[in-house]
Amino acid sequence: MAAVNVNPLTATASELQTRLADNSITSRQLVKIYLDQIYHYNGYLKAVIATAPEDLLNKTAAALDQERIQGYVRGPLHGIPILVKDNIATGPALGLPTTCGSLALQGSKPRHNAGIIDQLQAAGAIILGKANLSEWAWYRSDFADSGWSAVGGQTQSAYVRGGFDRNNDSNGGHSIRKNNTELVNYEKDQDAGRSTAAPPVFPAHIDHTIEGGPKRMLRHLTEREALQYMNDQYRARIINVWRPLNNPVKDCPLAICDPRSIDTKDLLAADRVTPDFAVELYYLKHNANQKWYWLSNQTLDEITLFVNYDSNCRLEGSDWKTCPHAAFINPDVPADSPPRESIEVRLIVFTRSE
Repeated sequence: MAAVNVNPLTATASELQTRLADNSITSRQLVKIYLDQIYHYNGYLKAVIATAPEDLLNKTAAALDQERIQGYVRGPLHGIPILVKDNIATGPALGLPTTCGSLALQGSKPRHNAGIIDQLQAAGAIILGKANLSEWAWYRSDFADSGWSAVGGQTQSAYVRGGFDRNNDSNGGHSIRKNNTELVNYEKDQDAGRSTAAPPVFPAHIDHTIEGGPKRMLRHLTEREALQYMNDQYRARIINVWRPLNNPVKDCPLAICDPRSIDTKDLLAADRVTPDFAVELYYLKHNANQKWYWLSNQTLDEITLFVNYDSNCRLEGSDWKTCPHAAFINPDVPADSPPRESIEVRLIVFTRSE
């Protein structure tokens, strides 16, 4: 097959259609060009989950080339190779998987094409393969990395040097994982006129709602871990570990509310949205029946643990509640007390259901 001059990075479908119309290229040649591009770069870019069998693609392209020779052009997509996202069903005749990027669907075989696939084929498009995607089209978790799936891996940009590392928080394949922790110091940076770090949080809150807890866990679990542990056989909890750093905490200590003293009617669900993620949490309205506790002058050796999410909350008839908490300003603290410095770590804990 003679070499042809086509830039697969910049060529548009309309430009390729012009080339096909003036017989300076064939659909079979286009199939080879784009397959070569995928084979050469996909090991790094991870943009494509699967390609159709090459003999099938060549047969399809040759038939479309023959139609063109006979004067029959179906439309602007006639003979153009395309990729479709891997959450669009393709039947057995195309020789392609449909996994939504999930290990749970590896090996699944839809009985027939999605309607859009039939329409594309009727228009003369060549279904070259399946593109990678955010797993389950980002329905796996609100906190999943964009462009990552368990089947296809993390997609990369051809235009960003160094690429995207989804493990840059030092996550490993172990049951105990290291994730980002924050040093909380609300002291003001006088030179810059701004806070050097996140201040203590004063509104009473619970970090995760009943629906938000599982989404948070999915952000930190592998597909295999999620399938193994996030089911009725295991009780899942998110436990916060909080302690002072450098000095005992005097001002803005952490207060914990006894969950048995709260009324669920006083919990208000709200969204906390940042540029990187969104999470649903509860705010707590004041009620005179609530019982709050705190450690006066909490030292570095005194550690506070409390439950932020418990899957037992989801059980029918359960009255189990997790712990509202908040910082508060202590009016009895001397003005020259050092600013609060603290560290908070969240643990995802699974135990067998009773």
